[in-house]
Amino acid sequence: MIVNSRDFVAAASTGRYDVCIAGGGVAGITLTIYLARRGVSVLLLEAGGLEPETESQDVYDGTIVGRDYFDLDVCRLRFLGGTSNHWGGVCYPLDAFDFHEREYAAWSGWPIEKSNLQPYTVEACRVLGLTPWRDEGSVLEGSDGHLQQIFPQWSMVGGRISRAYTSTN
Repeated sequence: MIVNSRDFVAAASTGRYDVCIAGGGVAGITLTIYLARRGVSVLLLEAGGLEPETESQDVYDGTIVGRDYFDLDVCRLRFLGGTSNHWGGVCYPLDAFDFHEREYAAWSGWPIEKSNLQPYTVEACRVLGLTPWRDEGSVLEGSDGHLQQIFPQWSMVGGRISRAYTSTN
């Protein structure tokens, strides 16, 4: 069920929910559907509507300090699907190196390893309509095993993941 926030008080008071998820981007939508299919009563909160609205998008108006970057109210989207509405669907597998801290890159590194995500890879590929990647790409000739050839895949839900979920699932 999709409820406009203007009607939220009435919707929230009519029932109890096992889980409340804040944010209707890729992660929020995916988790909502995953739990709902398993019989969990879920309330998904999204700050925007089903389509972009100036009033909602204006919340992202701000000033970037430091590095040049796109205007916040342009690069982030506040409606169902979130910033995935900008996404063309291209997907690359993460490499173990992506998780490591690098001296030359401030704020780099993750508090987990790639292996921590491995149990979820097949399901993530299913959700995105991808074929699971093999752990290693083919090593490029003459690279002494240091360069691998990795090809992207394109998710058919790219661009409007919210429409893919709300119309077919």
